[in-house]
Amino acid sequence: MSAELPGKQLEILKETVPQSMRIAVLANPANPEYESAMHNLTGTARALGLQLHVVEVYSPSVVWHARWLWNDPRSN
Repeated sequence: MSAELPGKQLEILKETVPQSMRIAVLANPANPEYESAMHNLTGTARALGLQLHVVEVYSPSVVWHARWLWNDPRSN
C-alpha cells in the first residue's frame, strides 16, 4: 500500500462526513510503511482540522479489544 493512501482516504472521509472532527485509526506499527503512512496521515489530519487518535494494534485479536477505546469516556 502506498504511504500516501491513508491521507487520501482521510480526505475522502472528511468530504463524505464533513461534520467529523475526531477520527480514530487502527494501525500496525510492525507494518514496514507504518512510519511514512503515519507521517502522511497526521499531516493530512492537521491540514483538515481533524483530531486524530491512532490505536496501535499488533494482531487481529487486539482489534476486538481496541473497539472499547472508542466507547471509553476516559479516552476523550
